[in-house]
Amino acid sequence: MIQRVASDRNYFAVSVENTEREGAKRCFASADDDRKLIKLVFVEILQFTETMGRLRGMATYVSVVADPNPVLMDQLKNIDSAIHRELDYFRHCASSFQHYALKGIPSLVVRQVNETQLLQLIGLIKDGLVSQSIEKPDSQQLFRLATEVIDVHLRIVEETLDYLTSKIQHNLQAGRPEQK
Repeated sequence: MIQRVASDRNYFAVSVENTEREGAKRCFASADDDRKLIKLVFVEILQFTETMGRLRGMATYVSVVADPNPVLMDQLKNIDSAIHRELDYFRHCASSFQHYALKGIPSLVVRQVNETQLLQLIGLIKDGLVSQSIEKPDSQQLFRLATEVIDVHLRIVEETLDYLTSKIQHNLQAGRPEQK
């Protein structure tokens, strides 16, 4: 099942025609703002996505195993604390990147809405797996929730690539060299 779900997604398919059409109507940010966006998206968001993938795999495994060992629980706690640190960083950065949602990266707003789903997932893992205060959550439910969170973050990466491609094409068509 995991292989089927992962193979059904094509995260980085880019339509050049669609990018060209959108580039004509987009308003672009400054090069300095773009550098900050690139750092956020291609470092922080991809790192967060990797951490979410580790959480998804570990939580799914622990929910299937009848008697999880304490080492797995410690690893789950460590991944959970890493996700909370990264989430705090995103909240700190969120206000400075809102204008990109209007410029062609609407998933930045969807990510904030999706945060409630992420917190629900973390709550299920903490209460159902780590502290075992509630009934153990269904492994498919954990996998699905984590995959939806990952999908939103990978959509941000895809839309950022589209935005940057459009900006480069716009600058080339306008006869301006790319700013460094």
